[in-house]
Order: sequence, then structure tokens, then C-alpha cells
Amino acid sequence: MRHLIKILKKDVPFEKPFFVNLAGEPGVIIFRENNSFRVLKNVCPHMGGFFTSKDYCSRQKKMTCPWHAYEFSLSTLQLEKNPSVDEWIAKLVSSDSHYLKPRKMKLVELPFVEEKEVLWLKLGFHEV
Repeated sequence: MRHLIKILKKDVPFEKPFFVNLAGEPGVIIFRENNSFRVLKNVCPHMGGFFTSKDYCSRQKKMTCPWHAYEFSLSTLQLEKNPSVDEWIAKLVSSDSHYLKPRKMKLVELPFVEEKEVLWLKLGFHEV
């Protein structure tokens, strides 16, 4: 089953996350910087935690997972900080351990169609 969701551009604030809920659960996050939009799946790729507005840092343009404090850059969508490694794994293993290698994790960007006043999100349950 697919959903076609209409979002009015004027409803999406500048420089703040805009959350679109689906079936009572967080579905997507829309970011607007200048007049450019990004639509992201609202799920941390580590273990599936949902982000909230409290998890956004506007100064650093990052989202931090509320479950395990993984930090993701909104410019690259890449994992930037894994506190498990920084704070305790590094103390337990040798410096050449594979556990210290950066994990390749990324927030998921979703496609959308942009019209003059509207963003159209075409989502299926497998995408959110």
C-alpha cells in the first residue's frame, strides 16, 4: 500500500525539523534550508529509534539518536560520532581493533516531488 502525502511548503519552518507522522508513528522529517528541502526517514539506522525535535542541534546541523546518542550530520547524512566507541570500547580493546573502525551508517533520504507551493511524498510502508 502506498501513500501520497501533500505538504504545503509554507508549513515547513526554516532551519528546524518538520515531522510528518504516519499511522500514529513518526514517519518522515523534512528539513528546509533557504528554499531547499530534504526528506528523511525518521528512523535511526543503528537500532530504529525515532528522532524528535529535541534531538536536533541547529548550531551543528546534527540529529542525535535518543536511544544511544549516535550523531548524524544533516549535510552528509553520515554517522559522525559513535559514543560507544569514544567513551568505552576504546578503553577496552587495543588500538588496532576492528571495533574502533568507523561504522558506515547513514540517515535515509527519501524522494519527493516539489511543485510551486507543495511537496509531494510518495511513501509505502516498506519505506518508513
